[in-house]
Amino acid sequence: MKISKLLLIVFIGFLGLGILSACSQQKNGQKEELTLTAEEKRIIRKQEEALALFLVNNFEDIKRIEFKSISKGGFGRPRFIYFSVNDKIEVSTDLNDSYAIQHYGLVYHNSSEELKRKEVPTSYTKLSEIQINVIYYGEKK
Repeated sequence: MKISKLLLIVFIGFLGLGILSACSQQKNGQKEELTLTAEEKRIIRKQEEALALFLVNNFEDIKRIEFKSISKGGFGRPRFIYFSVNDKIEVSTDLNDSYAIQHYGLVYHNSSEELKRKEVPTSYTKLSEIQINVIYYGEKK
């Protein structure tokens, strides 16, 4: 009887320590600043350009895109990018090398507005072909 009580107390103690350590690792809602190598920056820039082109070709009235933050991703998980469109629509999505209108997902944050899909998508191949202001992750405004 004494051994089972002792084991129960030890188990509850370990459980409490685990919960405390998990809670102490949270950043209180602050975004973690990502440290990237030059190669990672180059890859992310190409992915941001592909995403901006995808948005312009498939959604209406896109004048400005600001890429605000990028998540680390992790083992088996893609990087996630947070951005705003026209300074009012907050969105996030996976960061990929290419995008297809059939296989994408946008998550809207703090906004009642959503991007409106074009009835007939355009087929721009370069951002320089259009009038759009793009602020890439890590650039100054």
